[in-house]
Amino acid sequence: KKYAEKTSNNILEINDSAQNNYYNQTHLGSSPKNYNNQRGITQYGDQECIIISSTNHIRSDAYNPWEDEFNEDIGYIYYYSDNKTADKDPATTTGNKRLLEQFKLSHSNDPKERAKAIPILFFESKKQGERTFHGYGTVES
Repeated sequence: KKYAEKTSNNILEINDSAQNNYYNQTHLGSSPKNYNNQRGITQYGDQECIIISSTNHIRSDAYNPWEDEFNEDIGYIYYYSDNKTADKDPATTTGNKRLLEQFKLSHSNDPKERAKAIPILFFESKKQGERTFHGYGTVES
């Protein structure tokens, strides 16, 4: 396992000219506030939210057709999900099944079903030891 060298409880606002929810957060080490990057999207008991964490610093310099895209300015996140393998059906991975379930809930004609949709929290790691919170939302398409 890799651990952050220094524990910090600081949360810094990156763009102080615009009041939005775009924060840069350092790893919290062994603090109970930390979340684990666990095998993609995994459900443990009752699920209150889905945490999506895109890790770009691990990728090589080679072309990657599945690069996740985070764009707060226009309000969308293009996440390629758990399966980034060309020869495997994306609907068969555990995390993608969870996202498809959320898609059905959030697009239901029944308001009671839509109310069951849980928020999805989006994080990105561009370098080791730092995560950026990009926002929250539901599955649109």
